[in-house]
Amino acid sequence: MTEKKEQIRKQALAQRGRISENMRREYSRKIAEQVISHPLFLWAEEIYCYVSHGTEVPTNEIFSAAWRCGKKTAVPKVQGAHDMGFYFIRSMKELAPGCWNILEPVGKPETLAEGKKVLVILPGAAFDKCGNRIGYGKGYYDTYLKKHPEYRRIGLAFSTQCVKTIPAESHDVPVEFVVTERGILCQSNYQEIL
Repeated sequence: MTEKKEQIRKQALAQRGRISENMRREYSRKIAEQVISHPLFLWAEEIYCYVSHGTEVPTNEIFSAAWRCGKKTAVPKVQGAHDMGFYFIRSMKELAPGCWNILEPVGKPETLAEGKKVLVILPGAAFDKCGNRIGYGKGYYDTYLKKHPEYRRIGLAFSTQCVKTIPAESHDVPVEFVVTERGILCQSNYQEIL
């Protein structure tokens, strides 16, 4: 199964890399609009979101919208093998290149984020219509989400990253929604906001 996942990962990342800059900007704008008007985003008091890197769906507009709405925002910081935590930030100026040159909180932040009414916004290499996700192979998000099963989950992707089926394993944690420039894919076991 690992070989199949690796093949899907490679293909999806290659397709993502072929999107032109102009199309990437247009698609990213559409994705951000859908996220910031989504019921889970509106409901959440805290947004735990990845800081986009390389050809990932950009997240700057999502952070800006969260701050405008008075929501607390947190970003991931790698803390060890397969381990990461989210830490609150108030500005992108609080970030510097960290693990794999991805922006993360500078130094050893003291404001570990572990709140209530949390929405986690995830990147990924590939997604399917059931919310199954292939990340980048290190298991950081799956490990984190297993510790916080009550947190709500949205994955961001360009439609070229969406595949028919991903061979999910027991340690994989699916997202509830996948937001693409073409619309929203929904997982069947989505629970209404209480």
